[in-house]
Amino acid sequence: MDFKKLMASAEYDFLRTHPRLGDRIVLLGLGGSHAYGTHNENSDIDFRGITLNTPSDILGLTSFEQYDDKDTDTVIYSFNKIVRLLLDCNPN
Repeated sequence: MDFKKLMASAEYDFLRTHPRLGDRIVLLGLGGSHAYGTHNENSDIDFRGITLNTPSDILGLTSFEQYDDKDTDTVIYSFNKIVRLLLDCNPN
C-alpha cells in the first residue's frame, strides 16, 4: 500500500487544513497492526503523529492535547501531551 498517496487523498485533507496540524506536524507514522507487522488484507490503517503546541498553549492561554479523526483512525498528539505520555511510559 502507498501510504503517502493515501495521506494525500481528500480523506486526509484535515492533515493539511486544520489550524493545529498542517505545517505544525513534526512526526507522522503508522500505528496499530501495520506498525507491529501483524496486518492482513482486512486491517485498517492507523496513523499517529505529533504536532507542535502554539505559543498560546505554552503560555497557558489556550489548551490542545490531541486531534482525533474517527473516520480515518488518525490521532495527532500535541508535543506537550506526547512528552507526558513518554514520561509515564504510556504505549500510546
